[in-house]
Amino acid sequence: MTYLPIDFEEKKVSRLRNLPHGEQALVRKFFDDKVSGFFVDVGANHPTIESQTYHLELSGWDGLLIEPLESYCALLKEQRKGRVAQFACSSPKNHNAVLCMSVAGGLRP
Repeated sequence: MTYLPIDFEEKKVSRLRNLPHGEQALVRKFFDDKVSGFFVDVGANHPTIESQTYHLELSGWDGLLIEPLESYCALLKEQRKGRVAQFACSSPKNHNAVLCMSVAGGLRP
């Protein structure tokens, strides 16, 4: 029996991280190669590098790109067709507070 990270018949994910080169193929297969649809990308980050939704947009999908960092929002607005919203979420106790954010990984603006 071969272990697969995604069961396409049951639409279940058993492992959260896939190899980057295989992720787009898994997403296309999961959605039966649909050429249109709507996505919501929370934490959109860079418009194209390691994007979770850019390949969907290229195949005809529309979407909402949510990103807290102003510099990435500007890039997303320039380079992507989807609607861009600059938001970050926190707990109610932080309402109207200025939050410090740490940018993790190699995709720093």
